[in-house]
Amino acid sequence: MTDIPADQPDRVLTGNAEESIATNPRGRLHPPEIWRQLSRQKDTERLMDSKETGTFSPNDNALGATSNETPASSLQSWLDRRPNTLESNVFSALSSSPSQPLTESLASQPSIEKIAIPRGRNRQIWTSNRRVSRACDICREQKVKCSGDRPACRRCHEGDITCIYTDGKREEEARQSAELMSQVRVYEDLLRSLHPLLDRQLAIQIEKVVSEFPGTPSTTPKTIPGTQQVQRNPIQPTDHTIEDLNRAANSQAAGLLGRPSEVAWLSRLNCEMDRHMKPEYPLERSEQTPLLSTNYFLDDLQSPMAYLNEFLDWPSEETASQLVDSYFHIVHASFPFVGKLYFLKQFRIFYANPRKQPGWAWMAVFNLVLAIATRYSSLMRKEPEGGTGTHMSYFTRAWQLCMRHYAVFDHPNLQQVQVESLMSLYMLSIGHVNRAWRMCGVAMRSAVAMGIHLRSESESISYISKETRYRLWWALYSLDIQLCSMTGRPPNMSLEYCTAFLPAPHREEDFQEDHVSQFIADDHTRKALLASFISRAFKPDGQGNNQHAEPLHHSAMSGEDDVPRIAFETSSAKPNTSLYFLYRLSLTCIGRAALDEIHSPSTASLSWDELEGTIARNNASADNWLAKLPYIYHFEKPSPNCPFVRQRTSLAFQFYSIKLIILEPCLRRAIRVSFDGPCSKHCQSMATLCMQVAGSVINLLCDKADVSWLYGYCPWWSMVHYIMQCSAILLVGLVGQINLGEIQNAATVRNVKKACGWLYEMSKTDDYSKRAWDIYSRLAARHSPDLVLLSTSIS
Repeated sequence: MTDIPADQPDRVLTGNAEESIATNPRGRLHPPEIWRQLSRQKDTERLMDSKETGTFSPNDNALGATSNETPASSLQSWLDRRPNTLESNVFSALSSSPSQPLTESLASQPSIEKIAIPRGRNRQIWTSNRRVSRACDICREQKVKCSGDRPACRRCHEGDITCIYTDGKREEEARQSAELMSQVRVYEDLLRSLHPLLDRQLAIQIEKVVSEFPGTPSTTPKTIPGTQQVQRNPIQPTDHTIEDLNRAANSQAAGLLGRPSEVAWLSRLNCEMDRHMKPEYPLERSEQTPLLSTNYFLDDLQSPMAYLNEFLDWPSEETASQLVDSYFHIVHASFPFVGKLYFLKQFRIFYANPRKQPGWAWMAVFNLVLAIATRYSSLMRKEPEGGTGTHMSYFTRAWQLCMRHYAVFDHPNLQQVQVESLMSLYMLSIGHVNRAWRMCGVAMRSAVAMGIHLRSESESISYISKETRYRLWWALYSLDIQLCSMTGRPPNMSLEYCTAFLPAPHREEDFQEDHVSQFIADDHTRKALLASFISRAFKPDGQGNNQHAEPLHHSAMSGEDDVPRIAFETSSAKPNTSLYFLYRLSLTCIGRAALDEIHSPSTASLSWDELEGTIARNNASADNWLAKLPYIYHFEKPSPNCPFVRQRTSLAFQFYSIKLIILEPCLRRAIRVSFDGPCSKHCQSMATLCMQVAGSVINLLCDKADVSWLYGYCPWWSMVHYIMQCSAILLVGLVGQINLGEIQNAATVRNVKKACGWLYEMSKTDDYSKRAWDIYSRLAARHSPDLVLLSTSIS
């Protein structure tokens, strides 16, 4: 080792450290050894500085010296506690001649021994002459040889490093190509699912674009193993709204109009004609949405209120008797909201002693009866003389009598339910359908709050009063289902919660007779009657394949599936208006099932085959109802001099209306262009049947329009709805070019003209019919002006 200058004593340790580093085969020193040498170097420098300057303190705690010890002895004791080669060299230098400099003494000493750093454990060095096709990212960055092992090479595995292999250029291109093909397959499947929901022109354009690439893998989409590919229902999307119903006053007045409503059917037809035709007779748009442009309800008008100073006024007894008789003769059989015998008794007492006025609730019921009867007389153009105003005047009196003083916060009672029910029916008759639906909901909630929907076993209530309540409930339920079919909204009450007995198949005038009173008091017979009617409504051929079969707890007694036989054999009932009401209720239950199973949002998850099966079952249920209808009520078998013409026509219109609600999805599918080819033969036959049913409704009407006959023998409160419903189906099929054959196509054109003629004649005396005529005539004229030009001559 070379001599070290005296002014650089620190080179001794530094040189030894460098030599130690040189002796380390891996070029590294262990950190503890380096810090140990540096610490010893610092102690030596302090000792040398203190001795040269004479400032060595006997109290220097760095060497642990005491006051009686010399620096040399103190250093010796310190070095004894830390013996090694460096300390012994320093002590030898201090023990030498005092005249010799310390640096020279240190230089004359033997060199400091090198610190031996032990090698690490022996590791097996991997060597291989094999060349791998692809090195991992770490080895490629460090430019070292990679073993190519998967999932981690040997070098990354020993270093506990995440080993990553990226694809080469060709592999990356193949992977991206597969991902793009998968995305294309998804997009084409999405187009296929949206295709039936689009208009015809856009659907053809999409089909043309997709057909330009016949080799696209999406033509044979992959299926997950163990699953079966199901074609989803293309015409039943989940219910949604495309309009802001709170945007304007007319939107709020119309409210939601769902799929079963003929307003929605006309709206879709209007949109189709807007896209594909040059409208010569366009609808007035003025910022109207498509749905509002075809809404013929009158809810956007002001409420039917008249300004009266005296709300306790009433007509003469003769006029009132005429109106009351008209109500019970025309309306009461279909909607027995009030007990006929009790009401007539109160009516006679009221006019016999006017000073002894009944309660305000009964007076409200009385005025609503007069309002409905006056509305009917105005349509018949036979308003009675001596009246105290229009039907709106009577309605306003009823409202002031019973709905003032915030009656909505009052607790309901039986007469309050009757008032709300009659108000709903009146709103329906004047075309305020949204208001009628809301009021019907209020009435149903009031009835449920009073438990009228349940069977009564109270001994304090007479059997006549119980029967009145049962009839009130089922009349309210029937009105609710009709309003729901007109607005396309869900019903307010499920049959699963109803246990109220069905009305007895006897006239109210016969309640005092022994055999009738025995029937009403016999719970077992009435349970069997209820179960048979409800189960028949849901089990078309006794198959029980409907998901709503036997909804009530009376299903154990549903073996009696022939209601007329129960009614006739058990109580010797004869055909009458009460028996007609039972068949009307049975048909109402079938309509309720159709709304739930075909037009509810839950059907969006069904495949078309499943929905088609549901349609077939509901259609069979309706046909089964018609097959078991008594001959005297059978409208497809003409019977001259029949005493129940009004009941027969009412059942006919209701039956065909429910059939149209059931079959309309098949018609909609048949006129759509589909990726999957033409619809099935069964679907095509159902669509044809839907057109035939719509024609049957028109055939119920006379060839020459006569409103006196229409309102006198038909359900006048719903005739605008029935005619618009079947007319919408006819026009949809005509515009959609449903091929029914030359004869049937010509009959369809005649039926559309006939419907226009009837609406035109009805519009002369009714604002409700006038708006319906305006909307339908413009839609028909856009397809063919001849459909409307000759309608006035037909009427």
